[in-house]
Amino acid sequence: MSAPVRIVFYTFLNGISRNVYQVLFNLYLKNFGYDNSIIGKIMSFNLWGSAILAVFLGILSDKLGRKKMLLFVQPLGALFAIMRLFPVNLTWLYATSFLFGGFNSAIMILTDVFLVESTHNKNRAKFFGMNFGVRMLTGVFGNALGGFLGDVFGFRNVMIWSMVLRIFALIPILKINEVVVLKEK
Repeated sequence: MSAPVRIVFYTFLNGISRNVYQVLFNLYLKNFGYDNSIIGKIMSFNLWGSAILAVFLGILSDKLGRKKMLLFVQPLGALFAIMRLFPVNLTWLYATSFLFGGFNSAIMILTDVFLVESTHNKNRAKFFGMNFGVRMLTGVFGNALGGFLGDVFGFRNVMIWSMVLRIFALIPILKINEVVVLKEK
């Protein structure tokens, strides 16, 4: 299996797990008794993490490499996603949401750049199209699956298992030999 195909397969597994989690999280908070203004603040911290932390991690990946950063960021994203499910107080929810948002966005940024570096200009558009299509498919499929499984097994249980799957989504990435792009000063 070629590197671009592995990345698309990774996007499939990662996307399903991410979307199962995301469709259930706000419902989980509602069931916990949080009102819409608190949930909005939690989502705001999530977005600020996406804006600030993901940029920092993207820059750091230029130095360390995309594969290493994915292997570092993905488990941390799953960890903070699970930590959000056990709210001690609002500060805890805000902090874990900020970190989850940053790691979650960094995963998508790193995947796209990794795909660019793993393809040739002759096949790049094909794999980007496939990857985009897989992202859209997993959005629909993950939301439907999350809604169904959440009703059957409980929101928290399904979200924890989806984050465990998210860590295993890294398996196709493990066998990719990263192409190091040399940069001029």
